Amino acid sequence: MRQHHSALIAEDVFYSSHPASAPEWRRRAAADYVAQATIPEPIVTERLAALIYTVTGHEDLRLPRMLLGLFWVVGGLFLYGTLKQWSSASAAAVAFAVYSFLPYSFRASIGLLPDGLAVPLMCAALYGLARLGPVLTTQGILVAALPAAAAIMVRPMTVFFLLPPALMLLGHARRDGFPMRALALYGLVAILPFVAYFTWRLGADPTYVARLSTTFAPSLLVDVSFYRGWARYVWMAFGPVIFTSAVAGAVVAPAGPLRLVLRAMWPGYVIYGVFFNLHISTHPYYQTIAVPLIACSAGACAAWLSGLSARLGAWLAPILAAGLVAAASVQGTFAAPSVANRIADYQAIGVAVDHSSQVIFLSEDWGTPLRYHGGLAGRYWPTRFEIQMYRPLGSSGLTDSDAQSRWQALSSAVGGARYFVVTDLDELSRQPDLQQLLTTRFNLRAGTKRYLVYEVRQ
Repeated sequence: MRQHHSALIAEDVFYSSHPASAPEWRRRAAADYVAQATIPEPIVTERLAALIYTVTGHEDLRLPRMLLGLFWVVGGLFLYGTLKQWSSASAAAVAFAVYSFLPYSFRASIGLLPDGLAVPLMCAALYGLARLGPVLTTQGILVAALPAAAAIMVRPMTVFFLLPPALMLLGHARRDGFPMRALALYGLVAILPFVAYFTWRLGADPTYVARLSTTFAPSLLVDVSFYRGWARYVWMAFGPVIFTSAVAGAVVAPAGPLRLVLRAMWPGYVIYGVFFNLHISTHPYYQTIAVPLIACSAGACAAWLSGLSARLGAWLAPILAAGLVAAASVQGTFAAPSVANRIADYQAIGVAVDHSSQVIFLSEDWGTPLRYHGGLAGRYWPTRFEIQMYRPLGSSGLTDSDAQSRWQALSSAVGGARYFVVTDLDELSRQPDLQQLLTTRFNLRAGTKRYLVYEVRQ
């Protein structure tokens, strides 16, 4: 969902400047999505993708994804340099191996997401802190704070991972008192750009804060599903061995800057998870910005093991890298089947509804793949889970659980809906009131075992 979200935004940016590059219905589909979407951060990666489309003269998602993959590699080099400054060569090598060869990294590094750019910037920010040394200068603090400011602009929640270690390190940088001036300078440079953006968005869009309010649900803090969901995605992203090693690394890290950083970043990660509790327990990609933390913590664990045995330390990095590459290869053999058939379905659906903007759809991933590949506009019909989860938070469109009433509201929003598209057939089976509505008020226009296209009876 999130990748197609960014792809649609990039499309809209590109088509707004180059309308001759696509038919009207495709431009309308992208613009319609952007008008409805909640976009909390500045659209940096999407503008970068649109710039690449402008240079090449056409849209091709592979190009920005390759560039983001290259940025990820550069981030690994920054992380290696950081751990070498703060710990040892063996710790740096292990951190680099985890960051680069973690199976999750192979997918995250080429995803068209803000996280794919934010993570390398986080690594650069950590490297800037590592280069400060014990004597603080204004120029050094500014240079260290700039990549942190960029990371926070691209992905604001990186603030939970970057400011705590900065405060911890700067607070211990001098023996002659607490360096308040250094802390204030770093903090202002790091957060002021996003504060300025946030203030501007508040003025330009009065609904901005209300749309962001669905990130936190207090009731989830006493709901076991929150902790189970968070744990499931932690296991999916990092695996039990790497994650357990990372937690152990934060505990046994040898005395020095790395220990200070980890003991500041881990509470930041917990606060991040609590603050964004709805998303971190339901959206796998919310683990992406934790990759540098996991890598650094694994490096700290390696540093501790190296202290026990120099011979063991020398073999840690190559053994770990080989194991992670093998894990990535094994994961590849169990990857999801090709999406080519689904893309063909979405394209066929777009043709079946004449790329109309008068469409209601019940589709996977909030309908973003259908919008992108099918080139259609309209409104999304929520799942039962989304109704139960988001309605208490006051989300618009989820205030009435009756299918007839929801149909009338959504149809009115598109100027009178003509079509109802279903690609999530399992979810349709969980909504008997919707099935009844489709049976009584629609004709089946097109359908296969994977999707159904209904047209309103005249």
